[in-house]
Amino acid sequence: MAGWKTKYLNMAGRTVLAKTSLNNISSHVMQYINLPTKITNQIDRIQRNFLWGTTLKRKKLHLIKWEVVTKTKAEGGLGLQKASTKNKASLTNLAWRTYKNTNSLWARVLIHKHCNMSRPVRAFRHPKHLKSPTWKGILKGWEICSKASRWVVHKENMVSFLNDTWIANQPAIRQMIRGSLTQNDLEAKENIVHIFFEFPNVVHFWNDILSKSTGNSSNNHPVFNRWWQSTWNTLKNVLFNNYICWDNLIPFCLWNIWLTRNINVFNNKKEHINANNTISKATEYLMLTKNDSTKVTHQIMLKWEPPSRGSYKLNTDGAAKGNLGIGGSGRIFRNHNGDWILGYMDNIPQTTNTRAEVKALIRGLQLAEQNHLVPLEINTDSAETINMLLNGSLIFDPLICECRSIIQRMGSVVVRHTYREQNRVVDALAKEAAKEMFLNKSMTLSVPPMFVNDVFWAYILGTELVRSFVDCNLNTIMLNLTTMGSL
Repeated sequence: MAGWKTKYLNMAGRTVLAKTSLNNISSHVMQYINLPTKITNQIDRIQRNFLWGTTLKRKKLHLIKWEVVTKTKAEGGLGLQKASTKNKASLTNLAWRTYKNTNSLWARVLIHKHCNMSRPVRAFRHPKHLKSPTWKGILKGWEICSKASRWVVHKENMVSFLNDTWIANQPAIRQMIRGSLTQNDLEAKENIVHIFFEFPNVVHFWNDILSKSTGNSSNNHPVFNRWWQSTWNTLKNVLFNNYICWDNLIPFCLWNIWLTRNINVFNNKKEHINANNTISKATEYLMLTKNDSTKVTHQIMLKWEPPSRGSYKLNTDGAAKGNLGIGGSGRIFRNHNGDWILGYMDNIPQTTNTRAEVKALIRGLQLAEQNHLVPLEINTDSAETINMLLNGSLIFDPLICECRSIIQRMGSVVVRHTYREQNRVVDALAKEAAKEMFLNKSMTLSVPPMFVNDVFWAYILGTELVRSFVDCNLNTIMLNLTTMGSL
């Protein structure tokens, strides 16, 4: 390379030759071995010298620093690659393929040979053998993968409370504990009966509840002895039951006991369980859910609203059959006349409702960017998706960041919440795409499909749909709470 090619080729020719030859000579080894820094620096030095025409007999001045030369052409560089960066990218790709393709033969061989674990993530944290250069390279690549990935709990039998990372950028619980774990290290025995019935503060709490309900003050009821024998029969006919039944009160009592116990244990406090607060919360719940005059029903008329003239509207929706199951997403673009510009529906093999909603939004934005459909107004009936766009999300952070990035690039984009009655067309597309016959399929729709024709034309004609709201009469609720508090 340092012979006639350096002497007779111009800068452009040497650049092309460096990309096609020098830059690719070490590519095969870089894909599975983490090369030492000394070697990657030597590779970069050879490329620099060839690019600027430096030979063993003659040295030439390098006019531009290597960090600028290795940038992309769009950023002002020549598109050459640093050896260390290329090595890290190749190892990261290998680590990610090992994680995602656990059913492939090569991945199973590597995992079972070096760690004998079914979960690659856990295997990367606990390597038993570091003799293999390939496994060392995978571990190096996973260090980079782990910084840009989030682990989400799914329906699987391999979730580990101690060994899995539950909080982003924090170590696993087991990594924060020194030494072995035994089952007999607790300072005190603790079980459900002890927490909810036998603990001294809990005994006083139940006695307080009993005294408020029966009207008899006492501090020494033997709770556990008399509980099943007399409590339920005694409290059936007292005035207390005219306001709140025990079916509603008991869950609030248990919940309040548990919350207070956790505050005292984990925050090192000595709070007592408040009977009045428990009764107040149970009463509030009863009044808010009681099917009587405390509820007022309102109705509003809704219809699809077209965008302003010269703009486009994107409606998106996602659906899943189960909290983790086959899902689908749908999106359509229309103009200010309501004309169908473009539609799209696709199947999502394993997803949740929230993830399906976010993916529908992302793919809708990608279509809008590809087809230059701006200015754009986006309507989704998922308030949670809009909240994540505004405030971020730990679980869906990569997807939300991608949405924000596309919106920023497009510029004239507005995202608004809409009611389901105004989103029925894409709702039908998403549900249809979630059927098994569409598994792993997608479909571009230049015209409305037959199964949404009725709904689509109803929107075009301005047909209104009724939506009912239930509001609580706060005056009635406050009156009942005041009456309860005076007992």
